Amino acid sequence: MASFFSRKSIISLLSLTVLNQVDAQLLEQKPELTTYNLQSVAGVPISSEFGNPIGSNGSAPTDATPGQFSAYHSSGAVVAPSKSGFLDATKSLAENVENLDLPRSSDGSFALIGGASGAAVMSAQPSYMFGGIIPFPDSAKIDGVETPISNPHAFWYKEPYKPKYTIVAIHPIDKNNLNIIKVTTSEATTFESGDIVEVVSASNPSWGGIGKPVDILTVAEDRKSFTFQVDPNSASTNQQAIFDGLDPDKEVVLTGDQYVKETHTSKGYHFSMGAQTVFAINAGTVKISWREAIGVDDQPNGYEKIDWIKIKKKVTYGIKRSLKKSITFII
Repeated sequence: MASFFSRKSIISLLSLTVLNQVDAQLLEQKPELTTYNLQSVAGVPISSEFGNPIGSNGSAPTDATPGQFSAYHSSGAVVAPSKSGFLDATKSLAENVENLDLPRSSDGSFALIGGASGAAVMSAQPSYMFGGIIPFPDSAKIDGVETPISNPHAFWYKEPYKPKYTIVAIHPIDKNNLNIIKVTTSEATTFESGDIVEVVSASNPSWGGIGKPVDILTVAEDRKSFTFQVDPNSASTNQQAIFDGLDPDKEVVLTGDQYVKETHTSKGYHFSMGAQTVFAINAGTVKISWREAIGVDDQPNGYEKIDWIKIKKKVTYGIKRSLKKSITFII
């Protein structure tokens, strides 16, 4: 930012400078507000080949954008008079440029009386402190409009939403190749490498399959299968139990109601079943999804699995549609 004055028209330029003065603002990084267009019918730029993986529009660049991730420098300064300068109190600042020896043009027509370069950038401020309670959303998108909720505690289901994916096969463990196990699901998942998931039997909590939380090693391009590794020498009793219970020559016997879902701690938060409360446990960005507690019979506006989901009601044995909302926080 710089202010210049013409010695020949001081009054008009002083007025003009004051009216058009621009002050640099403090900038804050807010990664939780990044907008991702996941509703694009044409897909999103996640690869340079259309449809590979599913959902790609093929427009992702293969090379880095010139100048991207380059260094950033911010600096600031003031225009100061020389030590030998003096101020004539009967004159304005613009009329004192020679007396103060301020930077000016060779003919004295213009003078620089103030200047600054760059602006300060601060890191993102946390939404909640480590160990803090993360409350329910105070609004929901109803009929396409973001609407305040008078009682969020009653509106939302207490436990954050995690989709369940039906398992169609748990392939034989390869005990000769790093003890890798492959799991196939009936539909594409949202899992990523490093996510923590658990395989559950809906009707038999003591089912003798995997049934333990495991870290995903790789995810297939069609996202319908993933692998994980079992380390029988691990200090974890879960790892040893899984290894001992798997036959390298046979697939795990399924009873038809096994499903896999991501654990809450996988995404940096903890859900207490006893307190029915969500706690922040990891620093960084945390994305949490909630679903409506009651649900409706008619299909809401928006897209399934993004704006609403189908839920089974045990009492009526019917299908309800429940609103869904995802929020990203900084811990």
